[in-house]
Amino acid sequence: MRRLLFLLILPLIIPAAEAEWLWPPDDATVALVEKNLSRHYQSEHLRAWLDAANPAERAAMEFLLAWMPASDLGSWPADMLIENVELALAERRPGSDDFTFHAFVLPHRVSQEPPGPWRPRLRGMLAERVAGLGDGEAALEVNRFCREWATFRPSSRRDQPPLTTLERGIGRCEEETILLVCALRSVGLPARQCYTPFWATGDNNHAWVEVMCEDGWHYLGACEPEACLDRAWFTAAARRAGLVLSVGYGEAPVPRELEGFLYRQEDGATILNSSDVYTEPGWLTVPGPIDETLAEASWIWVHVFNFGAPMALGRTRMNEPLALGPGDFLLTSEIGGHPFSALAHVAPGESTELRLEKGLRFLDGPVWLRYPEPGDAAGGDCKREKEGPLWDGHKGRLEKNDEDRTRRASVSREWKALVAEHPESAELIARLEEAGPAQERWAEAVLATYGETRSLALELTLQMDGKDFYEIDSSRLEETLARIEPFVGAGTAPDSLFGEFVLSPRILFQAGTLDWWTELPRFEESHPDSLLARFREQVSRAGRTRGGHVATPAQSWSSGLADEVSARVCLAGLLRRHGLPARVLRGLDTVDVWRENSWRSLAPFPVEADDAEVTGEPEAALIAEYFAAGEPFENVETWRQTQLTRFADGHFEPWFAGQLSEGEGRVEWRLPSGRWWLFAGQRNGRGEPRFVSREIVLAPGDSARVSMDFAIPIEEMAWHDLVRREWDASTRLILKRRGESRALRRFGRGEAKLLVLGLAKHEPSIRHGEALGLPEGLRLVPIQVRGVAGHRPDKRAWTIRASEAERIFGLGNLEESLPLSVLIDENGATLLWLPGMRQDLAGHIDNLMSGR
Repeated sequence: MRRLLFLLILPLIIPAAEAEWLWPPDDATVALVEKNLSRHYQSEHLRAWLDAANPAERAAMEFLLAWMPASDLGSWPADMLIENVELALAERRPGSDDFTFHAFVLPHRVSQEPPGPWRPRLRGMLAERVAGLGDGEAALEVNRFCREWATFRPSSRRDQPPLTTLERGIGRCEEETILLVCALRSVGLPARQCYTPFWATGDNNHAWVEVMCEDGWHYLGACEPEACLDRAWFTAAARRAGLVLSVGYGEAPVPRELEGFLYRQEDGATILNSSDVYTEPGWLTVPGPIDETLAEASWIWVHVFNFGAPMALGRTRMNEPLALGPGDFLLTSEIGGHPFSALAHVAPGESTELRLEKGLRFLDGPVWLRYPEPGDAAGGDCKREKEGPLWDGHKGRLEKNDEDRTRRASVSREWKALVAEHPESAELIARLEEAGPAQERWAEAVLATYGETRSLALELTLQMDGKDFYEIDSSRLEETLARIEPFVGAGTAPDSLFGEFVLSPRILFQAGTLDWWTELPRFEESHPDSLLARFREQVSRAGRTRGGHVATPAQSWSSGLADEVSARVCLAGLLRRHGLPARVLRGLDTVDVWRENSWRSLAPFPVEADDAEVTGEPEAALIAEYFAAGEPFENVETWRQTQLTRFADGHFEPWFAGQLSEGEGRVEWRLPSGRWWLFAGQRNGRGEPRFVSREIVLAPGDSARVSMDFAIPIEEMAWHDLVRREWDASTRLILKRRGESRALRRFGRGEAKLLVLGLAKHEPSIRHGEALGLPEGLRLVPIQVRGVAGHRPDKRAWTIRASEAERIFGLGNLEESLPLSVLIDENGATLLWLPGMRQDLAGHIDNLMSGR
């Protein structure tokens, strides 16, 4: 591997006696341990165990306690914490250094998932499978195990715990990463989450896994088994990433060998800049001071264009070099109350110094951000195939598990009969289908209710998402509904608000729960101001941590401690416990409560001495109209092509609240007065974004209308952005489906078509399909390639043989070449030929279609 990977090998070869490790490292850490120990809701039990623990056990427990998130202190039982420490120590590899073990094997959590007893179950399922294997082979086998139990599917933002991913059989990339990291740690392999905050050449981000083997750290895609390490579908994308970070638990001093790669130690985490492993970075430095009359900036923020706006990729300080992948980046800061900025170009292997200038000057006109095509892929030159006894066993278990999950996820005839007459029967069935295997026990719990309780249970089901079915205890459903029933029709909430803002288990990003009905107290005085005062008496503000889930209302109430987000969730739960509609909107710092026919905003913690209530009513209106080459852009998407932002604390941040409508080439907002920035942009065929922006200043009561033309002019696009390979229009392509054969020409003569070739159960193909959005008037022809081991096509899909795909499209290794997108106009001419997964293809296609 590259320079960073080589250096990360060194801690393994330093004799244990010479390893730099001192625990606890300083008095401040001792104080952190004691502070969090005293705050744990079962602190006496933990103290008794610590008094009897041996030195290794005590050091491990104190390491966890020193940086334990507030949500864990109020939710994770002492016995589970003790079990985690004892099992981790039992699997510790001989000769491993203390820092690696404590940061990458011992931790009870990976990211923002709720903690749970995953270690004993995963260890029990994996111990025999990895027995006798070297570290590298063991890591590959663990990844095969994870794929047997789960595969990728987009889902809600909150992270589910690894055992839930096992049961559901699906998870988004971070949840797959959590599962694989926990599985590797359960058998003693040091593992950590690695991620890019935002792709530079596509809309989204991604997380994966790094594992330490005998020869150092390697990467692999979670639940995406390959024949060897350092090979994954995202390898090419990572070669063009702007920043790649690796995360370990805690803020203990790192070994000397890692000091040069330390990105940050903050919020209870150690974060390493791993960009050097995946690409050839350059080093960017902002010298200071910018102006002797101004104080230095607290942070210099580095942005890429993602999700329709400049998104903060990373940050650095003046005179502090930052390793970034090659390409262009937007730099911003706030100095002396004024915005400063620059447009930076980072060249591979070179050091660049760039001074900031006052203002946001790079936004005066259209901006292109360019990123060079990657060179040789990172990783080794593995030639191994997916074959042999381990792979044969994996394929058999995978097929069996998939069939079992499908069987358990089928909705029963009893349930279908129950909801057949319900006005929203289709939505109820869809909710259970989304739940997967958990629908069986939930359906049984609902079928066990009667009368009004059953009606309320059905309404609750309509409010749930797929994760709620795994997180809410169905055995307590009837008891919980009995607490809710007195508020139905009681006048505390309008019928239109009751379901979403009283009954729903979803407040923000906390685990699915209704624990505020069963665990929180109910007071005689239910006025919002009185309940706010009760909340402040019970719950104190906790510091922010990088890890840690959003606590449920009962967890925060029990511990008496909550960070800002968990506090809002807890206060909203307390209001709902008294039948008052309450909501927590993303991007706002308050809780909204419905009172006297309007929403009022409450701050959980006082901002100033006399602050008991804040107002959050929007004060201005904004309508944005979008055009492409002078014509209305009908399909603008606020999550991908355009975003309204604020410039605050030296960087751009999206505004997620206040959107009223989207469609017909326009978006409407209601929002507070002030200074705003509206962005809109698209990407070329290589994923490079071009965007435009508008500064908008709104006074209270203003109603503003702005227009944005954000098409990429054809004259600004290079030929290789438009066509990658010529297509022989006379080629006779025959597709098959369920015994039916059809020539491609019969798919709508005279129509433009987008052929998308992919494989079944192929991560890049799946992700490509999920991210694809198309303009109107374009026929999509998804084609699955058959005859490739391990990729049995869907019976409903159009297919071609692997030999035909190789002959007609010139493809070699299909698993590495696919997906392939080929855009053909109505005359059969090629407009686009793009191999590989693309996360933002629709905008580029729209430009090609409109500019032909």
